[in-house]
Amino acid sequence: MRELPSHLRTAFSQTGQTRVSIGGLVGDDFRSVDALTSRAMTKKSVWLWLAAILALGACGDDEDEAAAEEVGPLLGVMELPLSFRYDPAPPSGAANVEVSLSELRVNGQTLLTLENGSVAETALNGNEITPVSGSLGSATSAILRLHANTPYKTTTQLLHTLKRANVNQIALAVRQGVGTTEGFLRIDNYDVREQSDEWARFEGPAQRSWDELDPIWQAMYDACREGPYVDCAFKPTNIADGGQMQIELFLRGNAVKIEFAQFDAPEAEAPAGGAEMIEGVPTPPPGSDEAEEGTPATTGAFTWRFAATTEEPSSVTATMRPLCGMGNCGVVIEAEGQTATMRLASFLGAAFPNGTTAPNVLFQIPPR
Repeated sequence: MRELPSHLRTAFSQTGQTRVSIGGLVGDDFRSVDALTSRAMTKKSVWLWLAAILALGACGDDEDEAAAEEVGPLLGVMELPLSFRYDPAPPSGAANVEVSLSELRVNGQTLLTLENGSVAETALNGNEITPVSGSLGSATSAILRLHANTPYKTTTQLLHTLKRANVNQIALAVRQGVGTTEGFLRIDNYDVREQSDEWARFEGPAQRSWDELDPIWQAMYDACREGPYVDCAFKPTNIADGGQMQIELFLRGNAVKIEFAQFDAPEAEAPAGGAEMIEGVPTPPPGSDEAEEGTPATTGAFTWRFAATTEEPSSVTATMRPLCGMGNCGVVIEAEGQTATMRLASFLGAAFPNGTTAPNVLFQIPPR
């Protein structure tokens, strides 16, 4: 039998009578069994009456427990990052991961408390968040509702954990542009690694060749200067030939940068020259382009203040459009550990807004 709730009290007299009080009121304050005995109510009747009250109380307890299980969203829409790339609806059947600055939930269940958005070392196995690993079930996609100020390192640790659990598609909850409606920045092709100087190689058309940059460099330079730029690399007169191109999105402080670099370049042939002026170094032929232009360029970069990623139209969008607007690009992300995730979401949304081809993204986990 259920234990009698605290708001119901029973007392047994030495004569066998049962005295009942409800809400802590006895005697003249509330009706008791003494008053009921005049109606010939037996002890058995009292217990039947109590059983009915207990049944009602049990219903109330069940309703309270059900209400406690209904967990509301951890974040409001205005706490989400802003992005110009979004789908209006979330993917179906996805795990629901929520991160505030003090809490991490998966499918409504709180798994961790956080300190200013950071995961404690005791909850990590390397960079894997162990409580999250065992809570994803068979999900192959995940909706990430991350507070705009979630540290980038926490975001990459979470992505690393998801990837190891074979969650290969993610949808980052964002604000649709400068509005107040929730959208979802989907990344269907992503990977995660610790920060490295090794070149990133992408499969298929996502790997762009270095020679693609030469004919569009001037247009990218002009577009870069349309917004709140810090530095826009002018087109060199001598650009190296061949090889592959790495595209890196770099965030630090209030600046964002897109950097292009050549790798896997063919070995340059030694140019035919005149007499050696320095032992071992042939002199370029008089009047040759190389003599006038210097070392061929193998890198280029465009840098803006962060505000460029939240303007519409964005100079970041205009700069990337000639290269990645209508073709798949693989990009590498590098940022400091405490960089706010909102800067990452806005940068990706400005570089690849709605109407452009979705990128393949390699996230790098910062060392600290």
